[in-house]
Amino acid sequence: MESFYRLCSISYRIFGRGVNRNDLSGLSLSLKRARINIPADLYLSLSRLAGVLFALFGAILGVLLIYALIPASQDISLILLTVLSGSVTATLFYLLTVRVFMAYPVFRANTRRILIDKGLLHAINYLYAMSKGGMSLIDAFNSLKKHEAVYGESAKEIGYIARDVEYFGLDLRSALMRGSKNTPSEKMRDFLEGLISVMNTGGSLEDYFSLKSRQYQDLAEGENSTFLEVLSVLAETYVCLLYTSDAA
Repeated sequence: MESFYRLCSISYRIFGRGVNRNDLSGLSLSLKRARINIPADLYLSLSRLAGVLFALFGAILGVLLIYALIPASQDISLILLTVLSGSVTATLFYLLTVRVFMAYPVFRANTRRILIDKGLLHAINYLYAMSKGGMSLIDAFNSLKKHEAVYGESAKEIGYIARDVEYFGLDLRSALMRGSKNTPSEKMRDFLEGLISVMNTGGSLEDYFSLKSRQYQDLAEGENSTFLEVLSVLAETYVCLLYTSDAA
């Protein structure tokens, strides 16, 4: 971990002034939704440092490739070709490395979205049971957070809201708004925004959890039905193709 911090410090000293001139709002949001706890300017600096290091590797690889394909010679054309090959591979490695760094938060956020959506219905059912038993909302959140092994990424996402209240001093409404903004899941965002509305109007949390539980249950059944229909069509297509192939 100490070496990582040292690397971060080096990258920011070299590239920090340049990256601060960029619009980092999109990258910052992607990092938050991916739950990568690195400031956007520091992450971009790291990507550029990694790009330079891989570019050096690419330049060496390009030079070695030329010498492996063409016998050694003092011909000026070979020297120019070697320089060109090293420059091209260095540029490609740099651009590819930076692009991978930029794509990773989006990929991780999309992975989290799928996992959150997968466990959201069960998490809401848990919150419904806790509210029905008279537990306060923040206590229900803390209780759900303790069962991440069962409820997965949905419980972890709710846990961030509880953390903001307990450790960062936010009120529950502000923590819910932050959680709604930073979650990669549209379903979770819809659930949290609805929860904020219920709190603002003084509605029943128990009724809200019951409503969202039925809503997401119906949605899950619809998605499963659509998946089974698509699977059935694919199976019939496969059988038809197999039959046609045997007949031919």
